[in-house]
Amino acid sequence: MKIVILNGSPTKGGNTDIQVKAFCDGAESAGHITEPLRVADMNIAPCIGCGYCKKNGFCVKKDDMSDIYKKVTSADAVVFASPVYWWGITAQLKAALDRLYALTGDGISDKKTALLMNGYDENPFEPSKAQFEIIFDHLHWQNKGFVFVGNITKKGAMSDSPLIKEVYEFGVNF
Repeated sequence: MKIVILNGSPTKGGNTDIQVKAFCDGAESAGHITEPLRVADMNIAPCIGCGYCKKNGFCVKKDDMSDIYKKVTSADAVVFASPVYWWGITAQLKAALDRLYALTGDGISDKKTALLMNGYDENPFEPSKAQFEIIFDHLHWQNKGFVFVGNITKKGAMSDSPLIKEVYEFGVNF
């Protein structure tokens, strides 16, 4: 299975990168092909809600989403990863997520999906979980689950979390 991971963290080498690597290591050990994409490093303009994509079959914006569209379309699964910012995903991941609207109804149903998140507090994940449950349902994507790691209070703390093994196993069993 080919898995594209959209990593929304702007912090290189941070906890979300560690979480994504653990997931990818697990998935690859099970024979899957992973492709993590750091959307924070890409040029992705926000959706302007113009409807051009629905009339013409592609987004009016010309930026790095063109590559993401190709990768998402050809993947069997799309995993989203983000630290918690104000009880939600990062603005960088939200911009990419909003722009995926251009693909809805265009052969991207029946994908597997999941959400990986980490946060400073013990459990700041419920708003994002609710949002992604609705999105996954709307897209007709098979929700493989959520892996939330709380109490991550400093850069690199993910490596020491006992839950990092759960992230790896989630990748193995994906």
